[in-house]
Amino acid sequence: MKVERIAAFALSFPETSEEQPFGPDVDVYKVAGKMFAILSPEDSPPALSLKCEPMLALELREEFEAVIPGYHLNKRELYT
Repeated sequence: MKVERIAAFALSFPETSEEQPFGPDVDVYKVAGKMFAILSPEDSPPALSLKCEPMLALELREEFEAVIPGYHLNKRELYT
């Protein structure tokens, strides 16, 4: 999927905003002020991190090789 389509999809949710708190190369999408996606379009390949329930994340990692833990997103695994 193209980066532009991902950004447009993220912005299609009600009350969604796009910010760049980590610098100009990382787009953060928030709904009502709460982050739900981080898009790094300049990475090769582009990277997309999405928040989800921890158990779902484990299932997705088992099923899909391309699904990996997001940098600085999984606080639970960092402290166990």
